[in-house]
Amino acid sequence: MTDNNKILKAIDNAMEKIKTVDNNIIGETIGVSQALDELRKSIDEIEACMGKRTYTEASSLGYRDVSSAFIFLQRALGGLQHACNQKESLISEIAVQSGASAYEEVEPFVNNVLVSSKVRSRK
Repeated sequence: MTDNNKILKAIDNAMEKIKTVDNNIIGETIGVSQALDELRKSIDEIEACMGKRTYTEASSLGYRDVSSAFIFLQRALGGLQHACNQKESLISEIAVQSGASAYEEVEPFVNNVLVSSKVRSRK
């Protein structure tokens, strides 16, 4: 069995774990998108207040809404980092199981089956 076939067989054996990791990454990216949207809205509100010269309201938003949105973003990014760590760990497991010589040898094969690794176009 060639090295690539061994890698593909190990990936096939790990498909349930791969799907779980993929779903985790997708879910966390949705959370990051939501957090970014909340932060943008908060910043836009501050900008509107600054334009209307309602400085007290602007500063209040900064301490309340922006800080809350930023904390949400930090937590979402932490979840995404954890999901990415799960992916890296799984790729390492597959590399060991397949007898691959390096993580980098297996990573493209795993990325090929992950929906979360596909580049999406902005519409």
